[in-house]
Amino acid sequence: MFKNIRSLMKSIPTLLKYVQCAKICLHHAYEAKKEIDTLFDDVEGNEPEYLNEEELAGVPTDKEHMW
Repeated sequence: MFKNIRSLMKSIPTLLKYVQCAKICLHHAYEAKKEIDTLFDDVEGNEPEYLNEEELAGVPTDKEHMW
């Protein structure tokens, strides 16, 4: 891949930038996954946060009226 050591040495800073970028992307993906897990965490019987008050009160939504 590299013709000689000199070209390898020139490529190391670029490779390190790619590694740093990948670490940042993985960190953001992990934080997003944690956010999604807490948003939809209804394992303990808690109502999910995405339900509004009408849905919690049993008022039929527009989707239910269509069927």
